[in-house]
This record gives sequence, structure tokens and C-alpha cells, in this order.
Amino acid sequence: MAHVHDLGKVKVSATAVHNWVQDKGQEVAFAAEQANSRPLLLDSTKVRAGGKRRGCSLNLGLSIQGRSWIGGRPRLKVAPVCFGVGESWSQTGRALAGTEPARILFDGDEGLVNWLESTFPDTHKQRGLWHVVSQFYWPLWEDGLNKAQAKVWMGQLGKIIYHPEYTVLRSRAEMKSLITQLHQEELTNAAGYLEAAAPYVFTYREHPDGMFFDDRRWESCAISSTSPLERQMREINRRTDVGVRWSTSGARNLVGLDLVRRFDSAQWVALWRLPQPDCPEYSVVKLQVRVQVALPPNVKTT
Repeated sequence: MAHVHDLGKVKVSATAVHNWVQDKGQEVAFAAEQANSRPLLLDSTKVRAGGKRRGCSLNLGLSIQGRSWIGGRPRLKVAPVCFGVGESWSQTGRALAGTEPARILFDGDEGLVNWLESTFPDTHKQRGLWHVVSQFYWPLWEDGLNKAQAKVWMGQLGKIIYHPEYTVLRSRAEMKSLITQLHQEELTNAAGYLEAAAPYVFTYREHPDGMFFDDRRWESCAISSTSPLERQMREINRRTDVGVRWSTSGARNLVGLDLVRRFDSAQWVALWRLPQPDCPEYSVVKLQVRVQVALPPNVKTT
């Protein structure tokens, strides 16, 4: 608001800014076809919106458009392809109907898995490896284990997934053996968790796409982590966690507009009807504000 005042020399209320954001947020749309022939990352987070105490789910899908090295560090080019607030993945995923991703990375949401299997039965699917291990704690806790006890089993799982000398065949055999041990110890929740995850753990090694490199095995491989999407989720949480509760539509409009601002400059310019900048990196945009001036009562006009 201070920036608007400096540019237009007028005061703008918080309500006016909020209304602008909500109006423009309703117009946001993403190109789902950017998921075609690209790795697709899907995940959910909680935002403080809606009537439930813990808030509601925000679903987001990003496609990886490419990978390059800048200043000696890898950088991904990503594009949002779908998102929704307060809805199921079957609703959010309607935007992806007819698309053909190269592969899909996701975490262990049961509703998401069921939707993926029915919608993309022939697409390679990969669980994010970090979450496979870290989330293993919760079914172990449900089986009555404390943190120290759970860490023993989590360490075994991590060894199976990351061991540099294990072939895929051996890794799968070790996973099956671990599930058998869990059943023998009557840790049924943990065993069920691994049984559900096992089909999607080693896809990145069985079907490498060559975009990434596994420095533990010195071989090209597909992406095996949802971390690029996790970074966007943290940014979204930072922007929505402002001490108030949003409506579901309000959260959707805010998040959609923020994603456009960061990833779709052409749509951002079109939404606000801004002039195309001459320089893509450094530009100053003048905000035009229409003002009706009221003259003081003691001033006469001719």
C-alpha cells in the first residue's frame, strides 16, 4: 500500500488491495499441457482456510520443464499445471485429463494414489524417497514403538533404499524381507505402509530418464524426490500463514496469483494489463490510478 501511495500519491485501503487480489486471482489458469512428456510432481499441504480446525488441503502439481547449471549449481525450470484448495485430488486432477506425463512423483496420500492408479495406470510412478523413510515413523508409532525403537526400523529401510552396492533386484528382495519381519513382530501398520509404498520406491532406477545423476551409484537416473515441490509448499505456507483464517476461495485466489507472479510472467502482465517491459530483468512499471479531486469549499471555480 505504501508503494501504491508513492507511485500514485493517493492512499489505498487494505480492503481495496484485498479486492484487487481476489478479483485477479479468479482469472488465474494454468496450462496443463505443460505436463506432457515431463516429470510431474504432485503433493498437498495444509492451509488455514475453511471451517475445519486444522484447515484444508491445498493440492499442487508442478512439471519439470528442464534442468541446467548456473554458477556451478543445478537449477530446475518448473511450471505449475494444476492446483486446488479444499478439494480432493480427483477434483484438482481434472485439469490434467488427457495429459501424458513422462512420470509422476508423489508422496503417500492414499486418496492421491487411488486417483493416480485409475487415471494414469500406465505412467511410471515414483514415491519421494525422503518421505518414504521419514513418514515411516508414524505407522511405527501407531504400532506402539517409541522414537528410539522406530529409528532402528527406519535405519533398515534407509539402508535398503540408499545402499550404493545394492542392485534393484536385491533392494526389492531386502524390502520384501523387511516387510516379513514387521509382520512377524506384529507391527501391522508399519508392514502395511511399506507394502503400499514398495511398488513405487525403485522406479527411478528401473526407468531412468537421464535428467539427473545419482552420485552414489555414478549413473544417470530419474528424479527421486519431491523436494522442488516442497520448496514451493514452504513458500505458500509462508504467504498464507498470516495469523488469520482464509476462506477456501480466498486462499485459492491468493495462491494462484502468487504462482503466476513467480512462474508465468506473461500471464501476470496480462492479468494486470501492464505494459510489456523492454528489459526482461530490470523494469519499472508505473501504476495508473484514477483519482477524483474534490476542491476545498472556499475555492471558487470559473
